[in-house]
Amino acid sequence: MVPRSLVLVGLVPFAAATPLNLADRQTSCDSVHFFIARGSGKPYQCRQGALVNATCVGIASCGSEDIQYPAAFSDYCNSVSTGINNGIAQLTAYATWSALTRNWS
Repeated sequence: MVPRSLVLVGLVPFAAATPLNLADRQTSCDSVHFFIARGSGKPYQCRQGALVNATCVGIASCGSEDIQYPAAFSDYCNSVSTGINNGIAQLTAYATWSALTRNWS
């Protein structure tokens, strides 16, 4: 069995708006799961998308999600704060889901 792991790409302080409903984004946890935090003013999965794609080659259970946040320079402090809060919420939700769905055998 491949160990389940969480990988944070980017920095949590540069993270998202409203985290997605956990049930809506996944039905089971991945063996490898990326949380992607984009830079301010950048589109989602900017450069990190290539890293995720390259890493997931040959891994049957590999996925990612964007940390939701404004990524705005115009209201930078609020953007950072929102990213931190949403990043923590998304990581916590995924870890909770992973613990509930993990096959312990």
